[in-house]
Amino acid sequence: MLETEAQATAALRAADGYQRREAAQYLAQHPSPAAFEALLAALGDADLTANEAVLQAVAHQTVPDKVARLAALLHE
Repeated sequence: MLETEAQATAALRAADGYQRREAAQYLAQHPSPAAFEALLAALGDADLTANEAVLQAVAHQTVPDKVARLAALLHE
């Protein structure tokens, strides 16, 4: 069970898709600038359920430039 943001951001890079999904769900409930950065790096996960959780977690983040950052990613 994840208890800290550091554990969750590390779990976003786990080999197991279930762990990555759980990490994204944790970060959705604990938004922060660091969580947002980790979630951006995790976008495009090959596991569809993990990727969906990452997208939902990004939507829950309260970073001022969230929309601009996501738009920039789309243009890369």
